[in-house]
Amino acid sequence: MIEVRVTHIWKDSRLLTSKLPSSVELEPSSLADLWVPDSYFHHTKELKFVRLMTTAASMVIHPNQTIKYSEM
Repeated sequence: MIEVRVTHIWKDSRLLTSKLPSSVELEPSSLADLWVPDSYFHHTKELKFVRLMTTAASMVIHPNQTIKYSEM
């Protein structure tokens, strides 16, 4: 078994982030309210997700509309 942390980085022009003084990290509970891309693993034979009691994920929104989303 291997444990992997997947990170997506993208720009979302729909976000009004120009007035943010600095980057903002969101609580895992608020991640359900925002769009995140689906992860796709090309040429995967078998994939198993382990669900934890709390989500092992983080999202940081930067003033330039860049979003960094990581999930384990």
